[in-house]
Amino acid sequence: MMPLKIYKISQKKNDNWNTYVSAIVCAVSEDEAKLIHPDASIKGDWWKDESNYDDWVSPEDVIVEEIGTTDKLISGEVVCSNNTGA
Repeated sequence: MMPLKIYKISQKKNDNWNTYVSAIVCAVSEDEAKLIHPDASIKGDWWKDESNYDDWVSPEDVIVEEIGTTDKLISGEVVCSNNTGA
């Protein structure tokens, strides 16, 4: 099994109350990491529904930083997230 990458995803565009600032996620690539919503319960093509931008941002506004690798997690998994005002 090929190790997956661990990324910190963050955003600086949406600073409203009760929004996600960042998350640690597991993904195959940076492009896949941008498509993961910090709310682990939101799956699939969430970015196609603009109501999901209330607490996050569109994928093109996501900042991605690779921080490690793992063979213990599942691609698309949110390890932890930071929500302001939650």
